[in-house]
Amino acid sequence: MASPPSLMLYGVIGGHGSIGDNTATECHRVSPEKSPTDMLLDSLPLFTFSSITRRSSNDSTGECAVCLSKFESEDQLRLLPLCCHAFHAHCIDPWLALN
Repeated sequence: MASPPSLMLYGVIGGHGSIGDNTATECHRVSPEKSPTDMLLDSLPLFTFSSITRRSSNDSTGECAVCLSKFESEDQLRLLPLCCHAFHAHCIDPWLALN
């Protein structure tokens, strides 16, 4: 099944939009299939644990506060930027969707 086409929204930035007032037209692409939860999750950084640890150090540890498991090098983590906490994506994504 093909996804619905994106919608283009146009708006005038500044001024009153009259002819000759040198206002710029702004264009935004909106995907109707994206839910607010999807947009939230898309806005949060996703990375592997190994991308933030030194390859030569096996001492780098951390744990997910949701499942209490230690992070492994290939685990996909999601960062909450305001508090700088990282969680397993498969743990925090459902929690964020419900809360």
